[in-house]
Amino acid sequence: MSDNFKKFVEEHRQEFESHKEDYQSLWQGIEAKLPARKRGIQRNFFWKAAVVILLAVSGFLALKVSSQQAKLPVELTEAATHYAPLIAERMEILQVHTPEVGSQVLADLDVLDQAFNELREDLADDANNEEVVEAMIENYRIKLEVLEQILDEIHNKEDEQNNHKGTNL
Repeated sequence: MSDNFKKFVEEHRQEFESHKEDYQSLWQGIEAKLPARKRGIQRNFFWKAAVVILLAVSGFLALKVSSQQAKLPVELTEAATHYAPLIAERMEILQVHTPEVGSQVLADLDVLDQAFNELREDLADDANNEEVVEAMIENYRIKLEVLEQILDEIHNKEDEQNNHKGTNL
């Protein structure tokens, strides 16, 4: 049966190709029969609704964070303000030298982070516990000290390598 159809199409090919249509006017006729577009209005509405929801959630989270920070003791807030940027700066520098730093050192830094998070949970239970606050501040100090020691060792190795290269030239 398909052979008969194929033969029929081949015999009448000229008749199939002789009808030239103006596709532009054909499409305009189809488009005129389509219902009016409401899609743009719906998309605009959903976009505005998403923005409103996003702003509401952001505002709620900002208020929640600020109220939690207001509960923190002044010493801890000051320590965080002082140490956090210093630690972040050292961590950025350390990331450049990550191949040179052993995985054990990075694991030790993670242990310090975990200890800090546990202290934060303890502080949430008892916000006026001075021992917890002191331990958190000490954690900041230790982490900064460890990072500085690691960076000093990396710089010392780099200096030794540069000096060694200079004497071999």
